Amino acid sequence: MKNPKFAAIILMGGTGVRFGNPLPKQLHRIGGKPIFIRTIEQFLQLPVWDEIILPAPLPWIERIQEELTTLKTTVPIKVIPGGSTRQESSYKALLACPATDYVVVH
Repeated sequence: MKNPKFAAIILMGGTGVRFGNPLPKQLHRIGGKPIFIRTIEQFLQLPVWDEIILPAPLPWIERIQEELTTLKTTVPIKVIPGGSTRQESSYKALLACPATDYVVVH
């Protein structure tokens, strides 16, 4: 296979119920950065990604997109509406990367 395409799916669907806060835990800051940004930065250390897909709850998509503006990367990052379950969010993310050869789900 010549030039295979790689995508990373980072599921953003947590609501924070067990975390005990109305703000989802992935949006909480550690050392000044949201947890999900720190996760993406770890993925970006491996220079294979053709795209990163973030299925997220609809009410948080705009905030997530705003936070993404702080990242310096040439890798396209798509924020898409997630599903009502982890499985549905994973499926929607897979549909969002149809020309991808390999997918990693976090």
